[in-house]
Amino acid sequence: MTISTSTNVLTAGSTFAIAATTTSSQTYVTSGTNNIQAILVENLDSTNDVFVNWSLTSATLTATVPSAGNPQPGVAVQANSNKIIQIGPVGGPYDGNVTVAANAITGTATVLFTPVV
Repeated sequence: MTISTSTNVLTAGSTFAIAATTTSSQTYVTSGTNNIQAILVENLDSTNDVFVNWSLTSATLTATVPSAGNPQPGVAVQANSNKIIQIGPVGGPYDGNVTVAANAITGTATVLFTPVV
């Protein structure tokens, strides 16, 4: 498992991994003593897309893949790609735990979450 270098980010703590399957799983992203602005989400699988959800307030969370006529909170991250999720409030960083969840749309995928400044 390697971290992508395609996005230039300044990390602010450890990288957390989820082995995403078609059943949602979650972990906590912590920034340590750093204030964070965003979370870098990386889908390391070369064929399977994932759906990711996050919360600044809830200790438990699921990522539910949307279906036609049934929207869900979160973002899709295509296979072999990454996204930045902006979580810091306007005008300042966020300091605390972020609950994240990932659900593979099909198959399995390794998803990395890294807090960034």
